[in-house]
Amino acid sequence: MEPPPPSLQIFLTLLVMLGGSIAMFALLVRRWTSRRQWLSLADWARQRRIKLRAKDLSQMPPPLTELERVGARLRLQLSDERMLILQFDTDDRESAKRTGETPESIEATPTRPRWNVLVRKLAGGRSNPAVALRPANLPSGGSVIDLFRLTAFHSLSNNRFAVLAIDAKAAVHLANSSARALLPADIGMLMMDQYLVLDFSTRPFDPVEMDRMISVAEQVCAAC
Repeated sequence: MEPPPPSLQIFLTLLVMLGGSIAMFALLVRRWTSRRQWLSLADWARQRRIKLRAKDLSQMPPPLTELERVGARLRLQLSDERMLILQFDTDDRESAKRTGETPESIEATPTRPRWNVLVRKLAGGRSNPAVALRPANLPSGGSVIDLFRLTAFHSLSNNRFAVLAIDAKAAVHLANSSARALLPADIGMLMMDQYLVLDFSTRPFDPVEMDRMISVAEQVCAAC
């Protein structure tokens, strides 16, 4: 008895199964490599009931709106009713010194510094003149605080943080507070209008660091 001839249907079925396996493997590889950060952020945001956005981010929120003069562009935003966690980039330091940049020249910039910040509204709706603690160990241009037009008060600074402000009274008040003791040495802090801004650009933009920054922000708000 002769064996039946090869079935085209069986061959096509095996081919479809092979194609499906390859597609699933490629999807899993992409999930755990190129999109790993996005997925971890999405899971963290869902657990905390925080809104995650990566599209239609047209303008910087307060108090960072003035950074649009250095070409600030939002990349990612996580938000709830009390805070924002942002990742954005700006022109390089040399481009920031020039005026009249066009959108085309901004796109052509070979390197754009990337920044990670947490923005939280201060309790009680009180408004503050701009005042900041800048990590002393960072190079020039290494902190978001360098993008703001603030004056350094060297007599109030120490080996961990430089005190910057637009008003001497505000600088003295910040220097006498416990904020410096609460901040890690690589985290910058800006208080401006009704907002607290923490700059954690030296750290990864991931859920672990975000949880840490939320905790630091709560302590600083209570102290200031």
